[in-house]
Amino acid sequence: MRISAFATTAFAALLLIGAGCSSSTDVKVETPAGEVDAGAAGGTQLEGTPPVNDTPDADINVEGSGETSGTPAAQAAETGDVQTFTVTGDNFAYDLKEIKVKKGDKVRIVFKNAEGFHDFKLDEFGLATAKLAAGGEETLEFTADKTGTFEYYCSVGKHRSMGMKGNLIVE
Repeated sequence: MRISAFATTAFAALLLIGAGCSSSTDVKVETPAGEVDAGAAGGTQLEGTPPVNDTPDADINVEGSGETSGTPAAQAAETGDVQTFTVTGDNFAYDLKEIKVKKGDKVRIVFKNAEGFHDFKLDEFGLATAKLAAGGEETLEFTADKTGTFEYYCSVGKHRSMGMKGNLIVE
C-alpha cells in the first residue's frame, strides 16, 4: 500500500508541474485600441501599432550615405569611425574589385579566403596578410593618409597577373 500511495503522490506532483509549464497562449494584452488576444496575434500586426518593416536588409538606406546596406560603401558607413570592407578571395579573383575611401579615413579590410591558397597585399600602405588556406581569415587596419589609386593583389604565384587584384581609391 505504501508504494501505491507514493506512486499516486508522484503522479499528482508531475501533473501539477506539467500544468505550470504548459504553453497556453491565452494571454490578453491591453492596448490603447482595446484588449487584444496576444495568443491569437501569431506574429501579425496588432491593432494600434506601427507597421512592421519587412524590407530585406539589402534595401535599407543607411542614414545619410545614399547607399543601401548591401553595398560596400553602406557597409562601411554602418560601422561609424572605421570604414570596414570584406574582401573574399576565390581562385584567381577577389569579389571586391574596388574600395573607395576618403583621405584620413580609418580603414579595416577583412580578407577571407574561400578557396585555394591566397593572400592580400597593398604595398603603398605596407599591408599584407599571411598566405591563407581555404577558410582562413585575417583583418588589416590602417589610416588612408595619401590620395590616389592603389592596387591590392594576391602575391601567390602568378595570381596577380591572372586577375586577382583590385583598386583602393583614396579621394
